[in-house]
Amino acid sequence: MSPYVAPLTLAEGLADFLSKFPPDERTLKEAMTFVRKRRDERGEPLGRKGHEYVVERLLRPVVTGWVATQLGLSDTEVALRVNSSHFHTCDDDKWPNSWRTFQKEYRNVDTHDERGHLRRADLFICTSGQNIVSIEFKYVAPRRVPARKTCARQVRQYLRLHKASILVIYAALPASSRLNTTIDEIRRQIGKGRAFVVALTGPPVKFP
Repeated sequence: MSPYVAPLTLAEGLADFLSKFPPDERTLKEAMTFVRKRRDERGEPLGRKGHEYVVERLLRPVVTGWVATQLGLSDTEVALRVNSSHFHTCDDDKWPNSWRTFQKEYRNVDTHDERGHLRRADLFICTSGQNIVSIEFKYVAPRRVPARKTCARQVRQYLRLHKASILVIYAALPASSRLNTTIDEIRRQIGKGRAFVVALTGPPVKFP
């Protein structure tokens, strides 16, 4: 039996772990190559944006490995407890089936905005029962800053149904001099409690 880990405890630990992850050219290139390959499998146009898919793919193995260790998951259990609605970041050949199963098992995965439109987070972790920790990935181009209101609004939306949520902001170098103050403002707008904001800086995503 997997050990019980409270969702807030897991989210706090994961956010701290991710904050220490050092993105580099090699791992970023591997993520870009992976996303391109998945796009080719679907015949998608090269010009379509995919920066945040690359960030998700860069960090997904890191997240999955850490969560599997914390929850004591076997390889076969991982897809039942950690999953994404994004085909482009999954290396599971049976992804459509595993994602549908995940949705049916955890009814709180899907969240909606104030107008009733479906707005999903990027990656989901189930700690136990219906306890969901969601992760949202954002890419920020060099010398730019993330959209404060949009980021805060999305996380607050997820928290209506999810026990905790992590916002990961990947800012490409060179970073804006206003990056840290903007991230502090996002934290302020989200509010304290069940949300964590992780800021990473690294090489720019050259995609497509």
